[in-house]
Amino acid sequence: MRSKHLSLLCLGLFFALASGVVSAEGDLTIPAPAHLPNTTDGEAERLLKRMATAMQTTNYEGLLLHMRGGDARSLRVFHRYDAELGEREHLLSLDGKPFEVIQDSKGCTCVWPQARYVVVGQSPALNGRLSAERFAETRSLSEFYTIERQDYARVGGIACRLVKLAPIDAYRFSYRLCIHEPSAMLLNLEVF
Repeated sequence: MRSKHLSLLCLGLFFALASGVVSAEGDLTIPAPAHLPNTTDGEAERLLKRMATAMQTTNYEGLLLHMRGGDARSLRVFHRYDAELGEREHLLSLDGKPFEVIQDSKGCTCVWPQARYVVVGQSPALNGRLSAERFAETRSLSEFYTIERQDYARVGGIACRLVKLAPIDAYRFSYRLCIHEPSAMLLNLEVF
């Protein structure tokens, strides 16, 4: 059984508005509505599916802030999609010892320039990648989680919808996602 006192893992994606990539799908500066309309679990599931598709097929770049317990790391994220070549993702560390990770359909390359060390291999498992795919299969998720849309929040000044996945047992983590509804881009993910 998992401990009730788990460290909070919070991923925040702050997308570069200057690139105009995400804003082409909607205005990210829309304020959060004051009143929350009634929503259904089906609406939350549709939003999760849209998010998984958007995170895979949208070209974007920005910053990723990864926090676990008292530790924080920041990474620059570049994500590109081509219908023929698929996804390509490039992560660059911005603090601590420099490293970078490049993933595409051919595999994964990890580089530690100071150590002059390179590892080339298969992409990590689904739960090890910067990916929203794990949330796409809502039918499977609903066997283990209750899925519900919650209130609006803001991440980096951008309004986003909270979606909570609460486990139906004590053996799984809970998730809280903050999704920008017009573009379906994930702006924040908490695991607790």
